[in-house]
Amino acid sequence: MPTITLDNQTIESIRSSLDFKKSILSMNRKAYLSRLKELETRHGMTNAEFVTKFNAGEIGDEPDWFDWDFLLRALNRINKELNILENTRL
Repeated sequence: MPTITLDNQTIESIRSSLDFKKSILSMNRKAYLSRLKELETRHGMTNAEFVTKFNAGEIGDEPDWFDWDFLLRALNRINKELNILENTRL
């Protein structure tokens, strides 16, 4: 892997940007988890049960189902990004 040399000011700017990105992702994660919990409660099924039924085409096409699917996909992406950022070392 190539080596990049950065001055301290640039490194601090990058750290600050990464911290800001982690903060935004964490806030979004918290909001998505809250919305997912509301959907679980309202429809009486867990996220895993929803995914199984949704992917099997067993629950129709209510707007809630597409919102739920979006939230789960977005949460998965956020978790991946947070994992990458948490493991980034400068």
